[in-house]
Amino acid sequence: MTNILEKIQAGEDSITEFKSADFRNESLAKEIVAFLNMSGGTVFIGIEDDSTITGVTELKQEDC
Repeated sequence: MTNILEKIQAGEDSITEFKSADFRNESLAKEIVAFLNMSGGTVFIGIEDDSTITGVTELKQEDC
């Protein structure tokens, strides 16, 4: 757990991306594809751009 908190406190960089819990699927997909085209990375959901941990309180299912 400490390692995860350290990564969050270090902030975003070329291999770390934070997404608010209120994200759009297209935005998340874009980040994942970018990491796949590089050498990988980590996406944290429920973390704001300023490293504030807001968490995820509800899972959403978009209408298809």
